[in-house]
Amino acid sequence: MSDGSSAWEKRVKEGLFQEERFTDEMKLKVLGAIERRPRRIAGLWPRLAGTVAACLAALLLVVYWPSGSVDTARPQGAAAGAEKALTFQPLEARILTKGQTIYGSDPDILPGLSNKYSPLRNTGYVEQIPLTDIELVDEQEIPGFGTTLRYRLKNNEELPKSDKNGKIVYFGFVIEGLSEPGQLFHYGFGYLDGDVFSATRLFGQEVLKIDRQLCRIDGEACAFYVKKDEGGVSTFAEFDAATYERDLDGDGREEAIVATHKQNQIYIFKEEQGRLQWASVREALGAGNEDRLVYDEAARLFEMYTPSTEQGDGVRIYAYTQDNKLAEVVQ
Repeated sequence: MSDGSSAWEKRVKEGLFQEERFTDEMKLKVLGAIERRPRRIAGLWPRLAGTVAACLAALLLVVYWPSGSVDTARPQGAAAGAEKALTFQPLEARILTKGQTIYGSDPDILPGLSNKYSPLRNTGYVEQIPLTDIELVDEQEIPGFGTTLRYRLKNNEELPKSDKNGKIVYFGFVIEGLSEPGQLFHYGFGYLDGDVFSATRLFGQEVLKIDRQLCRIDGEACAFYVKKDEGGVSTFAEFDAATYERDLDGDGREEAIVATHKQNQIYIFKEEQGRLQWASVREALGAGNEDRLVYDEAARLFEMYTPSTEQGDGVRIYAYTQDNKLAEVVQ
């Protein structure tokens, strides 16, 4: 078996949720089709390598594509085949506000997407605390945003959210011209060794992305987007799944491509006047239960793997067009 097939097999397995079975018969049929498929031309879509961090067995590559780039390109020598229309509709989900309670028993807002409320947030500004109240663990400069800090809180009875045992590692930000002198924005806490921080854009906003590849016990990733303005720092959006920012339709505003671990769903979100519109790639492609969807972030293509088809190819690749369609790439 070639190296390419091994890499493909790993990617398809990553798209499966644990209860699914990928049988030897299915594997042989699809891998046979892949071996007959011409390899992509190297360097067609250069990979912009960001910070790489190990989080258990997961490896995350954060890619920043400038505003205005359109995901409509196709590999050289390819032609456009059948087109599938994406239907966008308003997301019917409550927008979380400060003080509201979230329960694990709350239904997911979309099949397979672990969010219990709208990914857009309205929880107010992040509080600031004195730098003298922390014991610094490490810091990282994020060009275009500020400095992220990881720290423990000192034992202080008067300090909000004080951790008297000093075991929890928190993180926050110092932003020149926005943080008060001698203070930092006290954002959150958790096991952050695998988190990746990067400055990017989402829905036309300049944001800091906090990307955690293995975030939940059900295998999902999660991504937090933090924005700053004259009033301070606040959470702009949160997706409980692997998330990519791309300007798909060329309007200068980046959509969110969200690929779930559960149910192998891929959703595309647009923002309009503070509300989200969403479309399902699985529904647009008419994918069946046995079909596996993968978003290729380097090539900016959507791929559907089928155990067997009448044509015997097993693989279909789609590029996003500016008129909100998925055009099949014909090799």
